[in-house]
Amino acid sequence: MEAWQLFLDLGRRYLGEVMPPWVRRTLNKELMTPLVKEPPPPGKQPDCRPAKARDMDISAWTKAQQRKHCNEVSRQLIPQQLAIGVSDGVAIKPHGSNLGLELARRRGEKYMQAALDVRNAHNEYNRRAAQQRLVEHESAHPNSGAWINLSRAHHSDCAQPSDVYMRDATAARGLKHVCEGRAGGPQGSALTCIVFPILLDGILKEAEQRFPGIETKAIQDDVGLYCDPSIILG
Repeated sequence: MEAWQLFLDLGRRYLGEVMPPWVRRTLNKELMTPLVKEPPPPGKQPDCRPAKARDMDISAWTKAQQRKHCNEVSRQLIPQQLAIGVSDGVAIKPHGSNLGLELARRRGEKYMQAALDVRNAHNEYNRRAAQQRLVEHESAHPNSGAWINLSRAHHSDCAQPSDVYMRDATAARGLKHVCEGRAGGPQGSALTCIVFPILLDGILKEAEQRFPGIETKAIQDDVGLYCDPSIILG
């Protein structure tokens, strides 16, 4: 029980901006490791991509914060973002697309669906811009502890670069420093899956305001535009 309470207290200090930046930077180091999604055919090299693994303690703290405030974030991002805190939310977008197409056919209206995928969205988003959006939400909802906590947590997690290492048998300690993470959300941070949609939300809502008739829907970085073809194609 004592160890559990110390673990919780350490997490509160990490996410609450109590720790000095150099301590947070020490704790949120990442280890580069290859991620193989499918077994390779016999005799072939695996198709792998680099992934950064964080310490489980840090991941547990960010996951707890994300789960605690997921519903509040969802209320602000709907109806554009469909899957924040929604069980099986990824199924809503294709079903809605099919219903919209069927309705346009029945009415004899022109209808177009354009699919966009924001490349490397979670790995390359601007951390400062994301923090500014969180601060704006915090100012707009001064009585909501969710936005205060999320703003502080993201700043604690991303204000300083994260050191990335990889295993190296020739290194003195078996690890070699590769680079610093300065963009996007740290891999393994559950905050990333709500911070990026928060950053994207303003763009989706502004698109609907500037182009009447267009409808935007998104599952994280998978964005769909729905409207008359003339609006999308100009």
